[in-house]
Amino acid sequence: MADNFYPALSTVVSVDQVPDNLSFVADSIDNLLDQVYFKDLQLEKSNDGSTYSCLVDIVSTSGILQLEIPGTGRLRELRAT
Repeated sequence: MADNFYPALSTVVSVDQVPDNLSFVADSIDNLLDQVYFKDLQLEKSNDGSTYSCLVDIVSTSGILQLEIPGTGRLRELRAT
């Protein structure tokens, strides 16, 4: 049976799209986008094009995803279900 391929979030979101007021976490976000994978991406745009929403399923190959809470140095574990 073939292994599934899931693209990294960095293929659809870049650190350049992070708002300026979050630039202090840009390096962490860039690293996160390269290491988190997704499937079932759904994008919606408002009729006037002023807002977007995104629904995505996050895939963890290890079963546990560790994210640093920005500015705290603490890790938060998210376990796959």
